[in-house]
Amino acid sequence: MRVTTIKLQYKTKGQLDRLKGKQESYDAIIRKLTEEKLRERLLIDACKRSAAFDRKMAKELEGTLGDGL
Repeated sequence: MRVTTIKLQYKTKGQLDRLKGKQESYDAIIRKLTEEKLRERLLIDACKRSAAFDRKMAKELEGTLGDGL
């Protein structure tokens, strides 16, 4: 396994300490946080696509209502 070192501010390390469990490594908590952030971005992107689709459908519906339906 290859490893690297990163510099953190003391405040950041303290925040990580509060998030991680006694048997959890810093690597594990950082991976968990990054995975959560990636899932959040995917969800936001899906919501944006859904909203765009809904707007498109609403415009099409407005057009059919104007035709006397």
